[in-house]
Amino acid sequence: MTPKEAFISYFKNFDINMIELLLDDGRTYQDFAKHLFIQKLGNAFDRFLKHGDNLLYSYHGTCNSELCSIGCKGIRFIGNNSGLYIDIVFKEENGNLIDVYECHDFSTISPKKKINQKVFIDTKDLPLSMM
Repeated sequence: MTPKEAFISYFKNFDINMIELLLDDGRTYQDFAKHLFIQKLGNAFDRFLKHGDNLLYSYHGTCNSELCSIGCKGIRFIGNNSGLYIDIVFKEENGNLIDVYECHDFSTISPKKKINQKVFIDTKDLPLSMM
């Protein structure tokens, strides 16, 4: 299994401990030091869990933003019960994950699974009603 495939598998199962082991201590993820990214990701996972999800479905997609990473491949993760979702984009180099971050303009062709509210990793600019 590649690092990206492992990350997706751990993410779908809310396995924050394995994600932490997988990611490189010397890198930033979504412009956060690894430990802060893991903390914020854990908070996002808690939101899914509090809404009754015990698994995330995954659907491949692409970033559409010219301001960001247009064309980068990623995954839309959708809660199995709540319909909450999060869009994650990956940057890889030589088979290694060099960055992981949420995408704000993402498209995917997915089954007609109802999506609800978006979950964010970085919540500093969101109103409390969105958190």
